[in-house]
Amino acid sequence: MDGIIPIQYEADRETGSFDYRQFTDYILSKFGLLQIADDPSTTEPVLVAATFDGGAISRFVGHVTGGYKLVEKCCRNPKTNKLLFGISGNEKVQSHIHCFLIKTAIAKDTKLLYQVEFGDFFQFLKAYEQEKQQSFFHRICHPFGRQPAALERPKLRPFLVTAVR
Repeated sequence: MDGIIPIQYEADRETGSFDYRQFTDYILSKFGLLQIADDPSTTEPVLVAATFDGGAISRFVGHVTGGYKLVEKCCRNPKTNKLLFGISGNEKVQSHIHCFLIKTAIAKDTKLLYQVEFGDFFQFLKAYEQEKQQSFFHRICHPFGRQPAALERPKLRPFLVTAVR
């Protein structure tokens, strides 16, 4: 990929989004997380949060945007290669540095909006998580099909869905 991911507009809908797989792999790669998640020697999961925010455009119409918030302490700034959250992992960072929108819907903010317009995003997150878990479990399980022990954790933690208001 050459670093350009086109925005996809959905016919008959007021939404625009990036290709979920391309965008996710690109962001995780740029911040050094995809390499960690795919490294066979990695034993700890990678933590990424899904986040949503919205606002009013007019009395009856608003917008809701969903995306990723990088919260993993081992994120690296792609420009400097330094730890994004500092050595302690708790340094404050402006959200424009570690939050990335992936889909925007122009509509009133309702529960139905999340089911209809963001349902495919939630399905992708679940499938992506399962894919990473299967890859991880495949590497740590006995070749004869032993079930993973209770202490063996998935490679990619469930995406945490948080509402940012």
